[in-house]
Amino acid sequence: MGRTARLLASMTAALLLASVVVLVTVIGSARSLGAAERPNFVLVVTDDLTKRLLRPR
Repeated sequence: MGRTARLLASMTAALLLASVVVLVTVIGSARSLGAAERPNFVLVVTDDLTKRLLRPR
């Protein structure tokens, strides 16, 4: 009986842990969907290329 109780306890703990992980993942996904409406882009344009660097060697 003790072995069955330990098995049941560890199965319950594993199920509880998996449920928490799924719940946290779903909440995180919902938050990231709201942030995806306005993506942040940074465009860097430099004007420091000389003609010497454009010539093939």
